[in-house]
Amino acid sequence: MLKDYRASWDAQMEAYAKADSNGTKVPDYLTLDALAEVESDLMTMRKRGHITTGEAVLSPEVTRLDMKAKLPKATVRDCVDVSEWTPVKKDSGKKVSLPPERLTKYVMTSDMEHWGKRWMVVKFTVEGKRC
Repeated sequence: MLKDYRASWDAQMEAYAKADSNGTKVPDYLTLDALAEVESDLMTMRKRGHITTGEAVLSPEVTRLDMKAKLPKATVRDCVDVSEWTPVKKDSGKKVSLPPERLTKYVMTSDMEHWGKRWMVVKFTVEGKRC
């Protein structure tokens, strides 16, 4: 499951690097609310002319697993470090100004479901607290 969770992040980082999920595996690993949120973010980035450089650093752990459910479910808690995953202007490469209170290392939980041969992220929640 964590392999699929990490693959979902790899796909997201690829999409955010060009502000577009086309040609990425984002829809292979994210669905429902999670996919809608990422697509909304990407649309906002395109409108603003932003992309990201670098990568997020992850520290995921499974905090809940229900394999007995008709559709197996899990929750992953992560400490996401985005300090080296930087939004920049696509045309100039200049860093985008961000609020000083922006968290660069934060707690995020992801709800996952087992669909077919892989685990899909169906919803994620940024908890708004440092880790």
